[in-house]
Amino acid sequence: MQRKLPPQTPTTLWKNWPVSTHLNADFFRTAIRCYCEDIESLGLSLELSHDFEAFQKSSNAMPDTKYVNPAFDPALNSLPPDQTFWINVYQHHPDNCVSYIAAKQLPYTSLRHALEGLRFWYGKGLIPDGTSIQELSVDPHSRIQGRLSYSGRLYTHPDWRRKGLARLLSHLVRTLCLARFDVDYHFGVMNHILERKNQNAQYRFPNIERWLHLDFRYRQEVPIDLWLTVLYMSRQDLLKELGTTLEQRQSLLARA
Repeated sequence: MQRKLPPQTPTTLWKNWPVSTHLNADFFRTAIRCYCEDIESLGLSLELSHDFEAFQKSSNAMPDTKYVNPAFDPALNSLPPDQTFWINVYQHHPDNCVSYIAAKQLPYTSLRHALEGLRFWYGKGLIPDGTSIQELSVDPHSRIQGRLSYSGRLYTHPDWRRKGLARLLSHLVRTLCLARFDVDYHFGVMNHILERKNQNAQYRFPNIERWLHLDFRYRQEVPIDLWLTVLYMSRQDLLKELGTTLEQRQSLLARA
């Protein structure tokens, strides 16, 4: 049985989150603190946890989560605490979750390899009947190579949408992944309908590739036809994003 670690609050998170030795720890911890403070300014609290049984419980309690993916289901993936985490944003009490996101370091060094066979969703290889890839056009020559991290299952309760939580959580989780896992690329997937609605404007992934097309069945009785775009950022993209965040924060403080 995997040892469960206690959840981290914002103070312990930005002070104690591991940062790779060759990276600037002060730079990363300042960025993490900025994102946490922006979330708390909405009257919310957050904690980082490695307990994915609790993650499944929170996800199952939310409305409109019928079509979520299985990437962080502990029954279908190995989720060791030194390679995975999720962030719970809540009001008043951790059980009152209003938004969440999860992330993990992948044991693959090629984006194409992670996508083939849906390895990034089904780490144990237990793909259910009714799920299969129909088309994979992303990175056909396997040029995206290196240490990989993936984030997904981002969800915000309808009462808390349009307040910037999706943007803040996306940026925070990418910062945490780069700091701890020292990744070369971070990626996620998005339903093509959301991409056409310009949803990526919130997440700000600079690279988008089509398609990951599949028949998909997870919580559904009947498989659905799912067209996904794959969004990714390089290490250079991530560092540039962090620099912009800190510059903007310094500018705001200077005008205050």
